[in-house]
Amino acid sequence: MNLRHTARRALPWAASAALVAAIAVSPTGAQAATVVTVPTVTRSYYGDYPVGRLVSFTFQRGADGEAPVRFSYDLNGQVRTVKATGGKATITLAFTGRRVNVLRVSAIAADGTQSGATYDIMAAMTRTPAQDKDVDGDMLPDLLLAGGNGRPTGIWQATLRNPAAFPGQLKTPAVNVGAYGLGYGGPETSDGATLVTGSFLHTGFSDVLGYHTGGFNAGGGALIGGSGDGSVLDTRIGQRNLYSGYLSDLNGDNPLQLANAYNAAGADVDGHHTDDLIATVGSPANGYHLHYYVGSYAVAVGPQLALTTKTPADDMAWQDWTIATAQQPTADGSPGTAMYLWHRASGRLVLWKDIRVTDHQDGTGSITHTAYEVAVFWNTGADLAALVAADFTGDGSPDLWAVRQDGKVTAYAITGLTAAGPATVTPGPQQSLF
Repeated sequence: MNLRHTARRALPWAASAALVAAIAVSPTGAQAATVVTVPTVTRSYYGDYPVGRLVSFTFQRGADGEAPVRFSYDLNGQVRTVKATGGKATITLAFTGRRVNVLRVSAIAADGTQSGATYDIMAAMTRTPAQDKDVDGDMLPDLLLAGGNGRPTGIWQATLRNPAAFPGQLKTPAVNVGAYGLGYGGPETSDGATLVTGSFLHTGFSDVLGYHTGGFNAGGGALIGGSGDGSVLDTRIGQRNLYSGYLSDLNGDNPLQLANAYNAAGADVDGHHTDDLIATVGSPANGYHLHYYVGSYAVAVGPQLALTTKTPADDMAWQDWTIATAQQPTADGSPGTAMYLWHRASGRLVLWKDIRVTDHQDGTGSITHTAYEVAVFWNTGADLAALVAADFTGDGSPDLWAVRQDGKVTAYAITGLTAAGPATVTPGPQQSLF
């Protein structure tokens, strides 16, 4: 039996109940006469577990066979045993900062014969929201990059080194956390995807939205619940497919780029502060514009706004600009939205801070912001696989990672922002993710 596929069928994307599946394991000892049946598992709480909450689990002998004297159990690979009394035992566990937790339990007879295993797959949540782009729970921003376009297949995760000693420097080589891809096929389903992190499932962890601008699922992708601790992104709980065209505008044009807009519109349509999305959308036939998606649970699209705001060049040629967003503190301490805009052909780099989106109540909207000229001739003509904004220096203003198609990444610390510019852009040493 394939546990991953069984779990996906039995547990829909929004479910929080556990999946319990018995997997037959050959008994120890080829000629063992003792029969020990698979145990049952019950617990004191069902639903998404708050991190740190104590939960009791009761293991009990199966319907037939020898009464076990011990149970073997492991949570996320940590193996332990517990003594059974009358074929029964109870343990108490506290969940750490991992989103998907797997408990495996088997029964052990007096002669050492071990039963098959029962698997209990559970989801945890945290009341403390993850910091922007923090995928491993250390409260520092991290970098995710999809494979494809000459890069090895996978979702490649590089976590931040000590930011005080090595500003923007990453722990390399990157680790592949995309064993399940985007969840609707093999690992290759994430190849070429734009990866957007944010709060989409209300679990407190950094979820991952994979979006395809081209290929067989152009304009679609999937949402994966964040791991919480930097482990493999598990698609068995919280995964949701986005069909091709799911985010298209009223003209049927798909986003050319997609980024987290956080709460720039100040709207909360579902009561959970789900992050919004911002995109560049359009086609030669319909023209181009910024497009805003007011978020609701699991990227169920709320109101869409075609933004009338012009580019820094005072035109609507948004197809020529690359956008990268980050969360930033505002003057009153509340979270805000900042967005870098890079013109590849000229190398012009601009930062918009304190972004606010106004809904015109007619399907359109506009942006107010404070603009800073950051640089001219910055990476002019470069073919970047990803441009990622994150405050890796910790000064309250976003910096940049520029990732080339071959996985070479450079961190740029950005200081001295003024309206007239230029700012001070300090590159770090180039690193290779692979």
